[in-house]
Amino acid sequence: MFQISALKKIVKSYIFKLYVASFRIKENYFLRSVNFFPASGKPKVFLGFQKKNSGGGLKLRDLEIYGSDGNSYNIVYLLSSSLPYNFKEIIVKAKKAGSKIIWNQNGIGFPAWAGAKHHEINKAFKTGIEAADIVVFQSDFARTSVHEMVANTDNLKKKVIYNAINTQLFKPRISKETQKLEILIAGSHNDVNRVIMAILVVSSLWKSGIDCVLKIAGKIGVLGLKKVQDTIVECNMLDRVVFLGSYGREEAPGFFANADILLHLQPFDNCPTVVIEAMASGLMVVGPNNGGVPELLGEELSFQLVPNLTTFNRYDWGNPEQYAEKIISLIPLLDSLKIKARERAVNCFDLQKWIQYHQELFYF
Repeated sequence: MFQISALKKIVKSYIFKLYVASFRIKENYFLRSVNFFPASGKPKVFLGFQKKNSGGGLKLRDLEIYGSDGNSYNIVYLLSSSLPYNFKEIIVKAKKAGSKIIWNQNGIGFPAWAGAKHHEINKAFKTGIEAADIVVFQSDFARTSVHEMVANTDNLKKKVIYNAINTQLFKPRISKETQKLEILIAGSHNDVNRVIMAILVVSSLWKSGIDCVLKIAGKIGVLGLKKVQDTIVECNMLDRVVFLGSYGREEAPGFFANADILLHLQPFDNCPTVVIEAMASGLMVVGPNNGGVPELLGEELSFQLVPNLTTFNRYDWGNPEQYAEKIISLIPLLDSLKIKARERAVNCFDLQKWIQYHQELFYF
């Protein structure tokens, strides 16, 4: 049995390497037709070859207005969470031509989630960060993480630009459809622990007499889904959990507006867009008091967060009772907190301001 399992891992690893190699060959072929020229005049921004319809790549779609009408560019914009497979070759070619390189850094690889691979992950980030003319950090937490584990940031030309959304799409609802407290978790559930923890939190709320329902938006892997379903059965929550499934940009505003609370339990999250979407929709945000989330909520709203012991080397998913107690204590403040959350999102994280910040980087 052990030999079969080991063989499967070897085969999977080999297939993945072939997959990466094929994309690298394809991207290098396209790179031959791309021309870079010195950074001056009107910005023509190269955003890479990767798909821009999911994850971090969605941010790049908002910068396509600065693209080129041909194959010539004077700026390269690289996003750490959505890198082209041949990003090193792109950097070499662009620097040789005198083009400006902007590197947008989200999270880093740290042992708690990346294990032994964190060295390899951070080595790639270090290459981009040190080659860049300016580094955009998605939060100050992202900057301090890089400084501690990847590269010295003291002498970098750098700027913190938080993620942003269209606050005219994400709006609070006009009227509530149900009297139940609706708790939402959303995003990429790559680590199923945060989904299981959310179920335990809502189970604790029910035991405390709070009439509530948990809505889960976003894809859960097949293996993770089995664990989630088992937890729901064990907690007797079959009629208290709703799966919304995978979703796109167009669908998100609707289910955010129908919720009351975003339960975002991912520790050390750098700049989660779902938190900003929740704030713009008038949701109260509850989660661990670390990563970049306290920066997003600001001093006036960060008391909604719960102390957490996560470090670079160890995850702490916290105690479900603690999160339940925090939610119960905040329910009387729900209406006032929704107004404050919406105001902060509009004032600090609107997409037009994000584009304006980038325009200032592009024009030189």
